[in-house]
Amino acid sequence: MPESRIRSVRELRCGVWEVDIIDASRKRLRRRFRAESADGARAAALASLPGPKACTLAEAL
Repeated sequence: MPESRIRSVRELRCGVWEVDIIDASRKRLRRRFRAESADGARAAALASLPGPKACTLAEAL
């Protein structure tokens, strides 16, 4: 299953960053975060995405 990835991060104004994300289902998302740096915005963006969907043992096999 493909992972989510960040396409770009840009500062809109002081302390507000826009993160362009391609999620695991290949949807493009743009989200805004307050952070001190681009790295902080990237971390916030990845933390905001839902984790992988849990499956049962029968589904995995």
